[in-house]
Amino acid sequence: MAVDVILSNRRLNGVPLLAEVEKSCDPGKLDSRPLQMVIESRTSYPRGAQAFPNSLLKLAIRGVGLKSVDVRWFNLHQITSLDLSQNILGKLGEDSQLFNVEWEKFSKIQLLKRLNHLNLSSNGLKHIPVGAERESLHYHSTFLFKDEFYEALPCSLVTLNLSSNELTDLPEHVSRLSNLQSLNFASNKLDCLPEDVKLGTQTIPTPG
Repeated sequence: MAVDVILSNRRLNGVPLLAEVEKSCDPGKLDSRPLQMVIESRTSYPRGAQAFPNSLLKLAIRGVGLKSVDVRWFNLHQITSLDLSQNILGKLGEDSQLFNVEWEKFSKIQLLKRLNHLNLSSNGLKHIPVGAERESLHYHSTFLFKDEFYEALPCSLVTLNLSSNELTDLPEHVSRLSNLQSLNFASNKLDCLPEDVKLGTQTIPTPG
């Protein structure tokens, strides 16, 4: 319950009066902060360290021929929706070393603790991004973390759109996304789902 308490017109233990606080706030500046940005051409893609305002809640970069990961996206800690659809991120797969390096950058998405919606549809992705080769401290052998992409996704995700790609498998690790309510994997080359993929309270059975 909200209660307005008026004690007097005097300061209380050094706390400024409400009127003084209101005078110090500039509503115009607060209202001018951009909450969303839509980029649909290469010429309008932002440049420079401060190109993406920290106030953004929604960022859409669609159909601009994007084929590399921009780490500046992951400094937007307030963002709830990231749309990277209709690009060519899958082109990274043509150079396996570059692919691993670029998607290692993508693991920084774990910094976006408020992200609810991620759209990577129509990017020509042929397989799930993996991290660069690493050396096991226990077995002194080199191996790939095949589920690294899904491990990096924030648990706050509610929708994940990977449709219209060329993906052939879906790791069981996707089930760790406990808040996920919608997983769009349409128009891929997926043969089957993991035996127990849970979306929220719903379990999706293995096809067939």
